[in-house]
Amino acid sequence: MILAAADCAKSDTAPPPELSDYFIGDLLGSLPYSGGWKDQPMKWSKRVSHYWNVYSAYKTHSEARERLKGKDFMKWARQNKKILDTINQVEAMRGE
Repeated sequence: MILAAADCAKSDTAPPPELSDYFIGDLLGSLPYSGGWKDQPMKWSKRVSHYWNVYSAYKTHSEARERLKGKDFMKWARQNKKILDTINQVEAMRGE
């Protein structure tokens, strides 16, 4: 599912179910269950936070690549090591 979150950010493919729930909740301003975040199943909350982090890292990286060129992108990369580390870990899962 981590790879699905990355793929979703890279190519607009379908997100994993929990990330889809998150997007809908973000759009509607509510979570899928009746209470606040503490009312969510812990398994759902943990998974969606991982998926969101991966999705966000790929989207942020993609936007920076489109916007910045050469030395500006290299400066951005040095300042955003955690994003690049996340992407590298996901790509290692792919075997790339």
